[in-house]
Amino acid sequence: MKALSALLVAVALICSAIAQNSTQKGMQLHRQTPTTVPAVKPILLHTGKPITQTDKQQLRASVIKSYAVKSSGAKGTMKPQQTAAPAARTVTLTWSSMFQNGFVDTEWNNPYVNSELSQITFSPGESSYLDFIFVATANTTYTMTFKVNAWTQNPQYTILPSYPPGNSPNGSETFAGNTGNDEFAYSFVSNAAGILIVSLYSPNAYWTFGSCEVMATPIN
Repeated sequence: MKALSALLVAVALICSAIAQNSTQKGMQLHRQTPTTVPAVKPILLHTGKPITQTDKQQLRASVIKSYAVKSSGAKGTMKPQQTAAPAARTVTLTWSSMFQNGFVDTEWNNPYVNSELSQITFSPGESSYLDFIFVATANTTYTMTFKVNAWTQNPQYTILPSYPPGNSPNGSETFAGNTGNDEFAYSFVSNAAGILIVSLYSPNAYWTFGSCEVMATPIN
């Protein structure tokens, strides 16, 4: 009986690895060639406490203000919007639902996947990461609210937008998180319509992804 149980566990792990590899092979091209970037430097919010609705509203207001300041200095180069703005949209990504068709998808590298516990855990270092791949629209704010769990003391997290070749990631943020359950938020405005990627990893900690709420809201 013990041998049978061990065999079933091994088969489950192999199946998970096959599924993961298939997903990554199909999406690796997106990571290599993102087509757009944040219009201004994204803003990170980590208070050490749960992120509230007020926090999200204030974060979005801050990134809109930053975007407006930049836009006011570049009126001569701004193009008028040609199509109607899309409706506001909110989706929460979890291990059981890691994408929303035509809106946001995910890609991961070097995690440990435990399907029985619905967990995906990442190792320390930038080679073990989670990517969020947006089908972004222009003139829209994206606010991401993360729930994670760090397994080690004094964890750090790094979040950044991925850039096309030849462009440096000036939006990188590394911050000190909490051991155990933690929440933080990240907000940006897309520079144009296209594929935009946000990457998350920990330089020093084992951590588990819990969920990420994504709110896309057109700027009036």
